[in-house]
Amino acid sequence: MPIQILIVEDELIIATNLEETLLNAGYGISGIARTYAEAREIARHKAVDVALVDVRLATAPDGIATARELLRIKKIPIIYLTDNTDKKP
Repeated sequence: MPIQILIVEDELIIATNLEETLLNAGYGISGIARTYAEAREIARHKAVDVALVDVRLATAPDGIATARELLRIKKIPIIYLTDNTDKKP
């Protein structure tokens, strides 16, 4: 059975692109969650080996809080996703 990945991303176009790329690479997708609540439900009811979590979600709680909850439920590796960069002084 391939590694099962949970995608936590509120922008659907990014989430579906990630899903397609990962499936083509041979990974399994546990689900796509757009919110904290969706991520928590998927983690509770499906096999999840690793989570890709957007740091900034449109709804509260944010990706950091979502990752903490996923760790509490499953103790899985978390990979943070972001499109932000630090600005140089």
